[in-house]
Amino acid sequence: MVNINKVKRQSNPAIAACRYHLARERSIETDYTVSSEILGQGLCGNVVVAHNRIDDRRYAVKTLRKDGVQDSKLLQLVAEVEIHLSMDYPNIAHVKDVYESETSISMVTECCDGGELYASLQEKGVYSNAEAAVVSQQMLRTVRHLHARSIVHRDLKLENFLFKDKNHHAQMDKHLQQMQENNDNSSRVEAPQLKLIDFGFARVWDPSKFMMTACGSAEYVSPDVLLGDGYTDKADLWSIGVIVWMLLTGYPPFHGQKQDLMSKIKSGRPDYSHQSRWKHVSQDAKDCIAQLLRKDPNERLSAKEAMAHPWMTSAFPKVLSPRGCDFGAVCSMQRYAAGTKLRRAALQMMVQQLNGQETHKLRSVFFELDQESQGWISVQDFQGVFQNLEQTSNESSLQDGDLVKPQELFAALDANDDQRIYYSEFMAATTKVCCRTHKHALKSTFSRLDADSNGTISINDLRTSFGNKFEGVEIEELLNEAHPQGNEICYDEFVEAVTVGQFAEDEFGQFDIISPSKISQLAGFARLGIFTNIPAM
Repeated sequence: MVNINKVKRQSNPAIAACRYHLARERSIETDYTVSSEILGQGLCGNVVVAHNRIDDRRYAVKTLRKDGVQDSKLLQLVAEVEIHLSMDYPNIAHVKDVYESETSISMVTECCDGGELYASLQEKGVYSNAEAAVVSQQMLRTVRHLHARSIVHRDLKLENFLFKDKNHHAQMDKHLQQMQENNDNSSRVEAPQLKLIDFGFARVWDPSKFMMTACGSAEYVSPDVLLGDGYTDKADLWSIGVIVWMLLTGYPPFHGQKQDLMSKIKSGRPDYSHQSRWKHVSQDAKDCIAQLLRKDPNERLSAKEAMAHPWMTSAFPKVLSPRGCDFGAVCSMQRYAAGTKLRRAALQMMVQQLNGQETHKLRSVFFELDQESQGWISVQDFQGVFQNLEQTSNESSLQDGDLVKPQELFAALDANDDQRIYYSEFMAATTKVCCRTHKHALKSTFSRLDADSNGTISINDLRTSFGNKFEGVEIEELLNEAHPQGNEICYDEFVEAVTVGQFAEDEFGQFDIISPSKISQLAGFARLGIFTNIPAM
C-alpha cells in the first residue's frame, strides 16, 4: 500500500494528501470519465484517456495491478507511485490524482498531447543545434532536480520525454526566432514544454552505496550498469548523452543485435563512422556529448556540470539577477502568508487544477529565481529577490518597513519547514485568482474539498482532504478561522474566502504595498471573518 506519510515528508504534505484517495472512499469515477482511448502501452497495461467531470480536460490514466503480483514487483510498483506523487516540478508530468484499491492503483497524470520526443525526432529526422540545445536544457534541468533530491530515474530515453502541446514544432520555431532577435523576456514565446514520465525504475538513492540492479532500456543503458560492479546517478547522464547524440545525428551511438549491442556499450566506444551526420553539429555540442558518454562515470559530466558546459551557456546566457519576481509578486506572497489557513489550503489545491497556459508566466519566474536549478527556491534565492527589489524599486514607492523580512516571509511559505519553496507552493503564493478566468479551477477545488458532495465544506470534508492537520494546525481551526459564524462553507463563501485580496492594481496600474503592520491587520481581519475592506490584489 502507498505510504502517503512518506510522500508527505518528501514534498508539500497538503498537496500530497489531497491527491491520494482510497478507492473505497473516493473512486476515480467520482472525478473522471475513463475512456477506452489508448495513449500508450506499458509493462503494466494500456495508458488511456480520462476526462475531468467538471472541466472536461483530458488526462492520462495508468493502472497498476496489485493482485497476483510478486512481492518484489509490488514494492517496485508502490515505489513508482510514491516517487512520482512526490514530484513537484514543471518538466515532470504532474500526477493529478492517485486512487488505490485492494487490487490496483490508478494514477491520473496530465495528458501530453505533443507526443514522444522519439516521434518528434522521427518526424524531423534531426534536430538543429539550437533545437537540441532547447530540449537538452529542459532534460538536464529535470535530471538536476531529481539528483538534487537523491532520485535516480534509470530509464531516461526518447520515449519517456513527451511534449506537452501538439504545436511544439511551430512553437519551437517562434521561440528560436525571438531568441535570435533578442526580444525582451516579457514578450518572448516560451519554448515547447517537455515532460518526463515513467518512474517505474526510479529509486531514492543513498549516495554512500552503489546501485546494483541492471535496468533500463538497452540502447540507453550505461557501461557501468552492465559491467555489474555498481553504478551511481551518473548512469542517467550517460542516457542523456545518448539522447542528445540521436537528436543531433538521427542515429544511435550504439546499435546491433542485443549481445553485440551490449558488448559495444561495455567498451564505451560509440559509432562515429557516419561523418556526414556530424557536419552540421557544432564543436561545443560534440564536446558536450563526448563528456556525457565517458565510460568512466567519475569522468562523466554531472547534470549541474553539463548545464554549465559552453554549449549550454552560449545558448542560454545566465540571468544575472532575479528580475522576474516583481513588486506585485512579492505583495501576493505577503498576502498569501497573511491569509487564513483555509485560503492557503485551497490555493495549494487550486494551482493543481491550472493548465500550462494559465501558469506559463509564473513558471518562467520560478525558473529564473531558482538560480542553482535544483527545482526549488532556496533561502539564498529568496534573499536575492529582496536585494533586487531594494536596488531597482523607486524610492518613493518603496519605503522602509514596506516589505516583510525575507527570512520571515520564506518561513511562512515553506510548508514543511525543509528550507525549500517548491513549485506548487510558489504558484499558490503568487497566482492571482480571478472568478471568471479561474472559474473551472475554483469549481474543481471546491468539489475536491466537498468530499461528501453535499454542496458545502465541513470539518470532516477538510479532514478527508488533508488529514488531521494542515501546516501544523488542527484541521478544525481552518474552518473556525475563516468562517466563525458557522461550521460549513457554501460555494459562494468559499470563492469569497479564496479570492479576497487578489487584485492590487489600481486604475493607474500601481500596486498597493502590504507592510508588516498591514500583514498583522490582514491576519486579524481573516481571523474575524471580515472579507470586505481588505486591500485587494
